[in-house]
Amino acid sequence: MDITRGTLLLTPHQLSTEAKNLIRGTLPEEVFVKEIAEKGYWEENKGLDRIFDLGLLIHLFKYNKETYFAIARDKHRIPTIIDDDDKFAMMKFPHKMPIPHDINGDDISFKKIGKAVSNANDDLFKMG
Repeated sequence: MDITRGTLLLTPHQLSTEAKNLIRGTLPEEVFVKEIAEKGYWEENKGLDRIFDLGLLIHLFKYNKETYFAIARDKHRIPTIIDDDDKFAMMKFPHKMPIPHDINGDDISFKKIGKAVSNANDDLFKMG
């Protein structure tokens, strides 16, 4: 992010097959991004994390026939400190709908499946 110009550049990168093998093994998908954060699991370039300033890892997965979105902070070379509790979160997709935003409202994210406490429900998306 170039603060002087107010610009941001996003560049997606692929994870290595080693990272995928973790999911194929015994690592539960709901903690996948949390476990690989800051460990350099990048396709074709294990040193990629030395180049960028901010990295986010995202993973969509199914659990009990429901879809979840997990996000973890991978790298943070910005002059602020993030609490460890704020480096990982999950959100649940309402049935056949996008995740509702929680800007200026209650936080709908959670840290563990089964511990989801949210004011959002499928009623937000009903027509009429």
